[in-house]
Amino acid sequence: STAFLNPSAAPRLFEQSVSVSREANDGAFVADALNGLGISHYLAGNYRSATTSLLEGVASSRESGNAATLTIGLAVLGYCLALQGRLARAQTCLRESLVTARRLRDRVFEAQSLFSLGLIDALRGEPTRAEALLEESIDIARESSPLMVAFALLTHGLARYVAGDVEGSQVRLEEALALARTMALPWVTSWSLASLGNVALMSGKLAEARQQ
Repeated sequence: STAFLNPSAAPRLFEQSVSVSREANDGAFVADALNGLGISHYLAGNYRSATTSLLEGVASSRESGNAATLTIGLAVLGYCLALQGRLARAQTCLRESLVTARRLRDRVFEAQSLFSLGLIDALRGEPTRAEALLEESIDIARESSPLMVAFALLTHGLARYVAGDVEGSQVRLEEALALARTMALPWVTSWSLASLGNVALMSGKLAEARQQ
């Protein structure tokens, strides 16, 4: 989608989409456009703006009864909230998105819900549970979406970094970086490189860190 492949242009385009959808009074398209706007803000690192748009998208999905856009909105909102340290609320969103994704047999957002829940477990100091969820998410992502595989690998690397597993983190981040470069995903590439730099610093490899 535009948000993943061209994140710099995405917010403006999704804002136009939201406006047009609201003028047409089409709740399902409004929810979809708000989800896209939230994702584009999230990829740009604007987590507050992302949260605002995603919350509006979730509300619109509930109002229109669109389970597909609700699943997407909740899954991305949960990940965004987790990155802001709002773990309890993030977990509530992600548990709901996991249930709805499985009901809809949406393997893409089942994978995202799982690796996001795994990240929360890692942040809460529960690495064993985190590993199980993250490994499961990667297996599911491999069946459904190469883009989601890159996202899952990146998140797994971050979770291992949080848990203090430097070598394991580096393995996953390098896998994410290789896949992101193959797929031309600038945001995954950038995040993977920055994370690898942090891992190198954590392990005392200053020369390697400067290269990331």
